[in-house]
Amino acid sequence: PGTYTENIIWPETNGIKLISAGDSSNTIIDGDGVSSVIYMNPQTATIDTTTLIQGFKIMNGGNVQNGGGIFCNSASVTVELCAIINNDVEIAGGGCYFATSQAAIFRSSSLRNNTASYGGAIYSVGSNLNLLSVDASSNNSSEYGGALYITNSNTTILNNSEFFNNTSTKSGGAIWYRNYQNTTNYLSISNSTFNHNHATQSTERGGAITSSGNGVT
Repeated sequence: PGTYTENIIWPETNGIKLISAGDSSNTIIDGDGVSSVIYMNPQTATIDTTTLIQGFKIMNGGNVQNGGGIFCNSASVTVELCAIINNDVEIAGGGCYFATSQAAIFRSSSLRNNTASYGGAIYSVGSNLNLLSVDASSNNSSEYGGALYITNSNTTILNNSEFFNNTSTKSGGAIWYRNYQNTTNYLSISNSTFNHNHATQSTERGGAITSSGNGVT
């Protein structure tokens, strides 16, 4: 336990397990507003969901365009028992940014008070996203997707999760889901609740969810 002020560049190694000796209430990785707290962008290695981040508060990522808490490009990861809070970026994924990730799995974690233009908590493009027992609350986007911005992602599964008090200036107070490709994408939401989410501009739509595009199931 303790507070560790650092910005982690993930090694080019699959299957690393970053596990705290405490939990997310007392073991903190603080990005200090300098960069992404955890940065994963492998150039040669294949990183899959045997890679684990467990039991941390990941906070104060910033001064980047994308992915304040976790930036993940062309890699997969499992996040368990973590709190991703108070991260702020200029463009996409205040809490987390996933691009072409084969799988991003969140279990029993929270995403709170993160901000971005697109996807206050999570921005996912061309990735498979699983949120299982996740609390996404009080996240904000100045454009679309107060909590989640999901585009061209093959499969998105949300189960036993809560979306509360998320806001976007435009559509998708909690979730903006869009497929621009000529393929069928799959969004599954089960045993989940949406309360007090807002798209604040009066001309916009989808206080909870906006879904559009080609082949959305």
